[in-house]
Amino acid sequence: MALAVTSMVALAFLIALGLRIKEMAGDQAMSDAERQAVALAPVLATTTDPALAGKAVASTRAGQAGRLAVPHVEEGRSSGAG
Repeated sequence: MALAVTSMVALAFLIALGLRIKEMAGDQAMSDAERQAVALAPVLATTTDPALAGKAVASTRAGQAGRLAVPHVEEGRSSGAG
C-alpha cells in the first residue's frame, strides 16, 4: 500500500514537472522571437531595399534556419495580405 502511494506521489510530481518544463520552453521561445522582432523592426521600417532586408533577416537565428519570411516590399507597398 505504501509503495502505491509513493508511486502516485512521484507520478504526480513528474507530471507537474513536465508541464512546468514545457511552459518554460514556450516562454523562452516567445522571448527569443520578441528579441528577433525588436532587432528587425528598425531595418524593416526604414528600408525598401530587399538586399538590406534580407541581410537583416539572415542576421537572426530564425532567418538563418529559413524559418522567417518577410513580405516583398515594392515602392513602399507590401505585397502581403492586408
